[in-house]
Amino acid sequence: MSRDSLAGRPPTRRRFLLLTAAGAAAASGAAGVFAWVSRRYHGATAKAEQLHRRVIRAIYAEQPLAQAIARHYDYLELEPGAAERFARDHEAWREGGGRPEPIDQVFIRFLLSTDFFLHSGAVARPVRYLHFYDPYLAPCANPFQPGRAV
Repeated sequence: MSRDSLAGRPPTRRRFLLLTAAGAAAASGAAGVFAWVSRRYHGATAKAEQLHRRVIRAIYAEQPLAQAIARHYDYLELEPGAAERFARDHEAWREGGGRPEPIDQVFIRFLLSTDFFLHSGAVARPVRYLHFYDPYLAPCANPFQPGRAV
């Protein structure tokens, strides 16, 4: 099209229709490839997440909870006895009617029960256990609440 305009000849209807058909064919081909790829890899992230949870359950299945927490967070400097106190509180919560949760959710609950996020996730600081985190009792952690050790 630009070659015709450079030569000084106006574009013809035939060339316009050919270019339009070629563009439509390219667009529909790209859409077809996109549809095939999205169908082929549909749910790949969900499948990877399920595999990740299975691997975590397999690694920590036979260990006591306190030992599993200490092993999972081996890169953090945990306060001595923090994992044991959390495991004790978690067991009391479970006996009091708490529903079972996967081990990866227990690991997240442990971090929410500590001062890890109060210090912006500083890995270099020692992580202290504050209190058992239950969003139904206290949805937001308040370090200034009386009776809570920080």
